[in-house]
Amino acid sequence: MNLVFALRTGVMPDCDAFGGAMGEVIQGGTGFLEQRDLIAMATYLLDAD
Repeated sequence: MNLVFALRTGVMPDCDAFGGAMGEVIQGGTGFLEQRDLIAMATYLLDAD
C-alpha cells in the first residue's frame, strides 16, 4: 500500500517527498509506528468519507 510506505518514509509514489508539517509528523511520529498500525491508519484514511 503506497500510503503505508509514504507514512513511514515521507516519500510518495511519484518520488516526491512530504514537506513542512507533514514531514515533521513522519520524522517524529509515523516513521516509528509498527507496520500493522500504519496499515490500520492508511486503511482508515482511505476509507473515510
